[in-house]
Amino acid sequence: MPIVTGKPAKAKLVAAIMAPHEELIQKALSALEPTFGPVELASDAFPFTYSDYYKDEMGDGLRKMFCSFSRLIEPDEIVSLKLEAIECEKKFVRDAVRRNGSESSSRQNVGRRSVNVDPGYLDRTKLVLATTKDCSHRIYLGKGIYADVELMYRSGSFVCLEWTYPDYREAFAIEFFNKVRSAT
Repeated sequence: MPIVTGKPAKAKLVAAIMAPHEELIQKALSALEPTFGPVELASDAFPFTYSDYYKDEMGDGLRKMFCSFSRLIEPDEIVSLKLEAIECEKKFVRDAVRRNGSESSSRQNVGRRSVNVDPGYLDRTKLVLATTKDCSHRIYLGKGIYADVELMYRSGSFVCLEWTYPDYREAFAIEFFNKVRSAT
C-alpha cells in the first residue's frame, strides 16, 4: 500500500494583539503589515480582564483586539510568523521612562513588553494559535513554537474546547471568528 500524504489547504492568518492602549495596538499592526499583510477584519478593542498573567510585565488596563489579514498562508508558515511576532514585540519593549508614567514607576518595567502579539490561523475546521509555551494538548512545530487548537468548527459555528482561553470563549469572539471563516 502506498504512503499517501496530504497537503493542507491554505488558511487565513489571524492574530490577537494586546497593549495598554489602542494606539499601541494600531502601531503594532502597522509594524506587522510588511510581513502579515493588510488587516482585513478587526474586532473592537476590548478590556483584557480575563487573567493577571500579563500584569507584572505589561501593567493594568490592557486592551485586546482580534484581527484577520487578507493573505492566506500555508499552515506551517505559522512558525516563522510567530517568530516575526516576537520580533515585533521587541520593537515595543519599554524604554527607561514611559511617556505616560513617572520615571520611578517605569523603572520596574524597563525591558518588558508593552505589546503582545499572538498569531494563528483559521481554516474551515479550526482556529490554531502559535505559542512558545508547552502544555499537554499542544503540538511542537519546531524552533520553540507549539500549535494550540483553540476553537473547532461544528454544526455551523466555532465551539470551545476544554482548554480554550476565556476571552476566546466570549460570544463576540466566536462571532468574530465565524465572520472571518465566512469571508474566507
